[in-house]
Amino acid sequence: MANQTLITSSLQYSVQAGLNDKNEPIFKKKTLPNVKPAATPDQLQQTAQALAGLGKFPLADVTREDVQSINA
Repeated sequence: MANQTLITSSLQYSVQAGLNDKNEPIFKKKTLPNVKPAATPDQLQQTAQALAGLGKFPLADVTREDVQSINA
């Protein structure tokens, strides 16, 4: 049976930085590496909200990216 091992985890969030000439939203993505594996979705959401709150653009999206190794 195969096993998986967490290699890295990062928090990614995007903010809406305005509108383009077609009146479509422009998004800017930020990535924070080395997220603790035990971090909950609520904690990550709160962290992204706090970080976005330091800038002038509203928070648009929050994701977590985990890279895992699969071993046989």
